[in-house]
Amino acid sequence: TMDSDFILDEAITLVTYESNLEKAKEICYNAALKNLDEELKKKKDLPFIRVFQSDSGIQVKARYKVKTVERITISSKIHNEIINNISKAPDVRIAYPHMQIVK
Repeated sequence: TMDSDFILDEAITLVTYESNLEKAKEICYNAALKNLDEELKKKKDLPFIRVFQSDSGIQVKARYKVKTVERITISSKIHNEIINNISKAPDVRIAYPHMQIVK
């Protein structure tokens, strides 16, 4: 933008309703924090989490500032970190659209 080299971006992860939401939020926050620009860390301009319901699960959004030219690279690093850490967490699962037929 004209006033800053940074833009606000977000990494969205859909977790199941049965997941440990606090753990999911922690995983997403830590992934964003780990990849945050040092200049922003010094200014205490830290990531933040927002949570929304959806049909197939709970959206956990890690919102963070990133340099415009690094947006895709940082986003990819954050998503990789989230996926890796969720795979290690027995009480957090990635959600996906599906249906159950109950008789």
